[in-house]
Amino acid sequence: MCISVSLAMMSCGNGLNERMRQMAADNIRSSVVYPDSITLLGYSEPDSCYGSRYFDADELEAIYTVMDKVADKIMQSTKNMEEYDPRDLATNELAERHMQASMALNNIMMLPQTESAVFTGWKLKADYETVSATGARYKAERWFFFDKKGKSLFKTFEIPIP
Repeated sequence: MCISVSLAMMSCGNGLNERMRQMAADNIRSSVVYPDSITLLGYSEPDSCYGSRYFDADELEAIYTVMDKVADKIMQSTKNMEEYDPRDLATNELAERHMQASMALNNIMMLPQTESAVFTGWKLKADYETVSATGARYKAERWFFFDKKGKSLFKTFEIPIP
């Protein structure tokens, strides 16, 4: 199966890569308040997904590391919540994005695991920076999950970047 997926990726080449990157960029633009403020910082190479949980062990470790850094930043900004300031919009928005990412990650991890040897589609990660509705700049990492042919985007998952 790995050989056929590799051959499919090679045969699609840049066309598949560019199509998925374009769908990712369009998705980001359509989901932020100020699309003109977006700076795309980079993309991963499209990678194959196996099973229903999408991430391999290394990716999960990297995601959890980033989530820990975000939590640490929130705790530092609020002095372990002892000096929480509801007027600090940047910290409040970061905490909200962190909670949303935690819930989304938990939902993914709660999916029944299908056979991990079965190719289920493609994944791509994009890092970007933009401006929130309150005018605060923020960075995020958004994961995109595509069907087996790389033509349809069926799921996204975003985590804040500290």
